[in-house]
Amino acid sequence: MAIFHLNAKVISRGKGQSAIAAAAYRSGDRLKDRAADEVKHYRARAERIQFTGLFVPGNAPEWAKDRESLWNAVEERETHGQGVKPEKAQLAREIEISLPHELTDQQREWLVKDFAREQFVRRGYGVDVAIHAPDGDSDARNHHAHLMITMRTLGPDGFAPTKDRSMNSKAQLAEWREEWAELANRHLARHGHEARIDHRSLEAQGIDREPTIHVGPAGQAMDERGAPMESQTLEVAKTHLPAETREVRYIEIDQGSRADHNRQIILRNEAREQEQEAARLAEIVGPTSSPSIFERLRARLDMPPAAPEIEQEKDQRAAPPSGMDWTDRAGMAAQQGAALEEFQRRQREQEQEAAPQPEVTTTTPEPSVFERLRARMGTFSVSPEAEREKVEDGRATTPAPLDHQPEMAAEHMQRQQREQQEAAREASSEPSADVGKGETTDAKLASQGSDKAREKADRVRELAQWMTERGAGRGEREQDGGREL
Repeated sequence: MAIFHLNAKVISRGKGQSAIAAAAYRSGDRLKDRAADEVKHYRARAERIQFTGLFVPGNAPEWAKDRESLWNAVEERETHGQGVKPEKAQLAREIEISLPHELTDQQREWLVKDFAREQFVRRGYGVDVAIHAPDGDSDARNHHAHLMITMRTLGPDGFAPTKDRSMNSKAQLAEWREEWAELANRHLARHGHEARIDHRSLEAQGIDREPTIHVGPAGQAMDERGAPMESQTLEVAKTHLPAETREVRYIEIDQGSRADHNRQIILRNEAREQEQEAARLAEIVGPTSSPSIFERLRARLDMPPAAPEIEQEKDQRAAPPSGMDWTDRAGMAAQQGAALEEFQRRQREQEQEAAPQPEVTTTTPEPSVFERLRARMGTFSVSPEAEREKVEDGRATTPAPLDHQPEMAAEHMQRQQREQQEAAREASSEPSADVGKGETTDAKLASQGSDKAREKADRVRELAQWMTERGAGRGEREQDGGREL
């Protein structure tokens, strides 16, 4: 997640610093110190620089819009200006800001420009901005910006004769910190990110965690090299008079380097977090001492114990790489990366569990040959008169099983055929009075009915024979009956 960092300091000759050298180092430009006739250029730093820009008020002179001219003018003003002390002159103010890694390079550039214009350019100050990418050996999320700000405001005639000392106050620093947090959060929200930063202390935020201390680039470099940091006994000035000094034995005061102190703070914070987590779990599962809190919680939630291989995989993910110590800076970065991967893995698993499951469709088994044939032909219907006749003759029966229906169909059609033939013979034996040439109309109709009955009987006989033959191998034909039909 995004972190808050805003640090302000003064570049002064009393510390042996130069405004031109500082601007060249931060911008990566090749700048000439005209007074010393020296060229300042830090080529190795130029590879990390993502953006540089110089912003001055609209009424500033033309020379103030050039980086080399602006900072040479600052050196000149603080050397030969009225009422200045050249050896202790404050040359520029620098603000170092950590930028949200969630934003893109372009979005970070917009954010820094907005902050520089709102807080300094509108007040009349010149601002030299440089955005640096992370070092190859540092955290890949360490995007940051350097803002070098003139100590005097700029106008049509150049620098103002006096400096605004309120810019050095703690109240002004607190205001910048708050303004930066609000502006950064607006940009994060504008670009669709949920991460936010907070300028307040951990105590003010209600976070029970011990803050770490600043190590600084020199101490960090020595710690990474493994160089010993030995305390010394120094003569420290008691007052501004050089002759009044006192001896300070730092070897009796120091308890290791700043990096050592940070490692101890991190360990204490981890122990505090574990105690708080254990206390929260104890409220859920009860205060008993055996079994362990996590086993009791798992039992309360009715969760099966994790398999040994899963526990081993978790231990491997939690363990640092070979030769890596979580307490150093590189180890901390690796731990944060591992934690991020673990969080993303759990998030993917939760999304998969929450995803809708595909509907299971059940297929209806394909009907058999006889079922499809019966559906196509329909059931054999009998008229009410025929049904009563069968009841009177004692021939009324229940429907036969499917295996015997072909024979019943043939028998039914043959019976109908015999009845039609008998009706035809009876009709031929009773000639009508209106006959002509030895053939009655009734006989002629009976003959036609007999022909149709014979045709129908033949078709039924063929159908019954075919169904009988097919019924013999019904089990095999049910698998591909659909294609045969």
